Amino acid sequence: MTPIALAVLTATAFAADTEADAGARIYGSTRGSVAVPAGYPGLATGFSAEVGAQFGGGQSLGLRLAGVPNPPAVLGADTPEFAMGPVIVWAYHIKAAPQLDISPTVGLGAVFGASPVTQNNQVLPYIQGGLGLRYRVPVNTGGEFYIMPEAGIVPAILAPMIGVSVGIIGPKPPSVPAS
Repeated sequence: MTPIALAVLTATAFAADTEADAGARIYGSTRGSVAVPAGYPGLATGFSAEVGAQFGGGQSLGLRLAGVPNPPAVLGADTPEFAMGPVIVWAYHIKAAPQLDISPTVGLGAVFGASPVTQNNQVLPYIQGGLGLRYRVPVNTGGEFYIMPEAGIVPAILAPMIGVSVGIIGPKPPSVPAS
């Protein structure tokens, strides 16, 4: 997976802008994911809601509110039974076809919850990287509906990850005539 990700990231340095306009488009999405942590029993599942901006040139930056029910027991008995927190998400959408983008993504943040033993707050890192395929469908408001399956890794728990995002991108902002 690493050689593929490096090839895609190298291609992004030479890619042409995916959108000609300079204005940002607002997007919103929901996401579900599953990771298989090395050395821990069970699966690490997650769900989230995200809002952000997609900029001309294909980059997007968003804020995700992530929830992790029954996170892997990285803190032993002090691991919270439910953790939630903010995650900053960056993606670069490379247009592969008129409605299909290849999208490397990175998410950085933290989730937190109370220890079931001591009731003290516990903070768990939330770091993941992935490669998604975003399929966009135009809607009559000028925006786009999308679905994006993604595969990647959660390095903090050495876990391969798969996820699916479903969302909507707002319409392109009106162009402002030059003065």
